[in-house]
Amino acid sequence: MAKVATLWQGPAMDQRNTKAGGFLMVIAIFAGLIGGIAMHSPIRGIIAGTALGIVAALAVWWVDRRPTP
Repeated sequence: MAKVATLWQGPAMDQRNTKAGGFLMVIAIFAGLIGGIAMHSPIRGIIAGTALGIVAALAVWWVDRRPTP
């Protein structure tokens, strides 16, 4: 059983630390909601915030997927 655990957690596993971009979406959606309420159109603010959050999360993913030296 010990050999199986050694093989499972051995050098074949990826040791990279990945970044999380989901929090950027949440922040952007809330910021869009607040901005939308200020402009008397909360749905437009939520949609704009969601779009900006998706772009930011994809940017984090894109930077994170580059190979590490």
